[in-house]
Amino acid sequence: MFSLIDMDWDRKSVRVGALAKAIIDAGADDEKVKKALFARLKRENVILVKYVLEALDVEGGGRLHSVHELYRMVTSYVYPGTYITLPNFQAWIDWLASSGHIKLVGIRWALSDLGIAVIPELRGIDVEEILEDMAEDEADAEDEEDDLLAGVSAPVAAPPPVARAERDPEDDDEEAFDDLPPEAPAPSAAAIAKAAAAFESTFDTPLAALAPDAAPLPASTAPSAPRAHTPLATAHAPAPARALSTSRAADAQVAQAIAHYKELGDWPSWTAPALGVVAPKSAADALLLELGVLAALVEGLAPQPQVFAFAKRLRAAGFFDALAGEGGFGAALTALGDLDSEPWVRALASRLMAAHGIQARLSAKPGLLKRVRATKSGAAAVASLRAELFGNAGDEAPFWVLRELVRLGVLSADSFGDAVAVPTVALVRNAYRLGLVSQPEIASFEELVAVSAAVSAQFGAEAGYGEALANLDRGLGLSER
Repeated sequence: MFSLIDMDWDRKSVRVGALAKAIIDAGADDEKVKKALFARLKRENVILVKYVLEALDVEGGGRLHSVHELYRMVTSYVYPGTYITLPNFQAWIDWLASSGHIKLVGIRWALSDLGIAVIPELRGIDVEEILEDMAEDEADAEDEEDDLLAGVSAPVAAPPPVARAERDPEDDDEEAFDDLPPEAPAPSAAAIAKAAAAFESTFDTPLAALAPDAAPLPASTAPSAPRAHTPLATAHAPAPARALSTSRAADAQVAQAIAHYKELGDWPSWTAPALGVVAPKSAADALLLELGVLAALVEGLAPQPQVFAFAKRLRAAGFFDALAGEGGFGAALTALGDLDSEPWVRALASRLMAAHGIQARLSAKPGLLKRVRATKSGAAAVASLRAELFGNAGDEAPFWVLRELVRLGVLSADSFGDAVAVPTVALVRNAYRLGLVSQPEIASFEELVAVSAAVSAQFGAEAGYGEALANLDRGLGLSER
């Protein structure tokens, strides 16, 4: 902290630099202090200042961010600056806030009037030119160091050669491995055939069926990078490289997965009732609002106590009632109170930003539940939910909302059960392992619908609408911690 404001303290005396002197001279003039602090921050790391403030520029295409969202940006490929650790970045954000260029709005950082005023200047900065100058300075520093070392280094004599004992020509190279045990003999053809027969008898799957030959997914654009989530915690589940079976053996594998689920299904999972949802007698958009927020909250996360506790906290604070009321998102955040008290609360609070868009879309165009009912199919319903509830965002959330509407009895499984399986990463991977789909990676929302349809056809209500397949690894062994 002292170094940033140009002060040095060795517990005996204090050295006051130019910036510290300027701050002291400013006295009670906050504007001068803020100006001096910001000038120092910009001088020390103008690239970081530029990227953070431009990311918060709402009028220029940015938005409000939490400190963790900003940190993900400056540690991603889009940020060309030097890597910074999270504690240092959090402290840097505090200094930037002290300069008066950013301010808190709810749980997010936004630009203040001072921040908005410097945006034109920051947008005019050429990052490439700065990086080139930094590279040249680094190269010059390395050259100076090399010159210094060359001037003070004395030549070092090479060590004398070590005499080698002459090798007995009768010694064989294999003597070096005399302490190793003998190699096991190669198995005979009869032993290999016996092992193969035992495997096929045990697993009811021919060895020839271990290569996937299921029908491909519907044609789509060229595959992109696989989906990636960053859950707070997840169970160990090794990803296989090949499918366990083909369509010839899939029925037996599905039956075994459902049997595992029925025996091992007493396990927390993301269901609306488990998260405290009670379907009203006359379900309306308020139910969709609550389900949409919860879907965004749990997407990509493994079931864990922090999330269940957070859902209880939301309900106890009246978050959903406030969100559906006239005050909207702002009133709902106010009802929650302090969201920075504990790390696990802060991590989950950042996921509540989706509630703002969900509430705004339902308010702008009410009656979504009626329009969903009118689609008459799960595939059409999930597309409608994704577009009108989530703004064409999210992978798992619209499927989760549809599944829970069916589970709560609001929608009929007969009409909407063709796309109720939630295509989580685990479900897609296990569908590939059983040969229900031809690839373990998904490139489009249309392919997600196809995976959900393939799984929904095999795993109904008794299998948790696909939860049996998503949790298949529980029946195959133990999770490591």
